[in-house]
Amino acid sequence: MIDPTSHKQRVLAEIYRQTLLDEGRAVTVSQDPMVVRRGNGHSGGVSRTGNFFVGCTGEFLNVFNPAEARSISKDYVAAQDKGTKDVDFLERAHIALMASMPPELSVVEPAGAQGCPNSTPELPQNYVVVYQDGLFNRDEKLEVASFTKFLTAQDLDEVVQDVKDSEDFESAVRAWMEANLQQNLNEEGDSNSSGGSDLVHDEK
Repeated sequence: MIDPTSHKQRVLAEIYRQTLLDEGRAVTVSQDPMVVRRGNGHSGGVSRTGNFFVGCTGEFLNVFNPAEARSISKDYVAAQDKGTKDVDFLERAHIALMASMPPELSVVEPAGAQGCPNSTPELPQNYVVVYQDGLFNRDEKLEVASFTKFLTAQDLDEVVQDVKDSEDFESAVRAWMEANLQQNLNEEGDSNSSGGSDLVHDEK
């Protein structure tokens, strides 16, 4: 599930869809509302009709733990105003997100690319995937986690532009994947010494 108003999230969802189709999984992209809203307008978590959610770190934190999102945002805004960079607020927000999610959900490490420009409160909004625990086997989890972790703003801008220039959305995404994705993952994998176990956080 994605934010149906975000073209970048639609493109990202198509990349994930085609990646999982290549793994033999049946995948459909839903553009129904991803976040459940209560009568008072507050978040009630993510929709139970989906099991794979593309969004942003701060946005998801605000869904699962609004109080902690506001607390981190206050420090984040103050640090930006002062120009200080001694705290990694993306890491702080991601750790808070992992601690705030229900046990049936898992989350991967954030991408380098950012989105959700209109989300509040103000927080790091790097793209991230939240999914139903047990949905994937180990190879599939690493495939999703690796792509997300190594996705840069330049990568996303390139594929979004390719899609805009094409009349065939799915084919344009496929062409970009074939030309860039595996090469990017191989290059990043060669330069990164982290093992696979730190790419995915599983809540138990």
